[in-house]
Amino acid sequence: MNNYYAIIPSQVRYDDKLTPNAKLLYGEIVALTNDKGYCWANNKYFAELYKTDPRTIRRWLEQLKALNHIKIQYILNGQNVDSRRIRTVDNNVLGGGQKSPRGEGKNVRYNSIYNTNNNTKNNTSTKSVETKKSTSDFSGLVLKSLDAFCELFPERNRPKTEPQKIKWLSVIDLANKKDKINPRQLYLICKKAREDEFWSENFFSMAGIRNKKNGVSKLDRFISKFGKDIDQLK
Repeated sequence: MNNYYAIIPSQVRYDDKLTPNAKLLYGEIVALTNDKGYCWANNKYFAELYKTDPRTIRRWLEQLKALNHIKIQYILNGQNVDSRRIRTVDNNVLGGGQKSPRGEGKNVRYNSIYNTNNNTKNNTSTKSVETKKSTSDFSGLVLKSLDAFCELFPERNRPKTEPQKIKWLSVIDLANKKDKINPRQLYLICKKAREDEFWSENFFSMAGIRNKKNGVSKLDRFISKFGKDIDQLK
């Protein structure tokens, strides 16, 4: 249903010292790496995503760190750990070429191809948004749903101007038309995200949740975690 995939470079895929699940976790780290260049998710988030326990996640991370595939930085608040930043060691993961798995000097630029495809999709979405010049261009179903979505967020984060409202309405409209997620389903998924311990502190706007970063959007992650049996969300 979704284009939810992660990029795992050859040096990780073919590292026989890594367990298969550690390789999958690496892909998730890449998918969650934001514009600042690091992944912010904690072990509890990964544990819930992979239906395991935080101790298992910690072992997978230790494997990746020991084999120099990731670096972990802890941000302290006094003597307590306030947050964690996970960075991939290979900068090429986020868009450059990679050596082939057999060690030849030939570059395999599949990541660039992925990024090109994603940019094309994002541009298409942007064009669709731009065709909406005012709130009156949207269907009654989409317009009626806006107030419910606004109620999910603090007052300061709700759209105030016409352009801001159009951005939110465009997400609801495109999710309905492109992703086949009706406004009610989208509302329930976003409601669960807002109630989540992690996302309640990292999800404050509907605008841009369909935009893809490294092949995955925030909406993709919401659907993966909160949209199980999505057809039953009426």
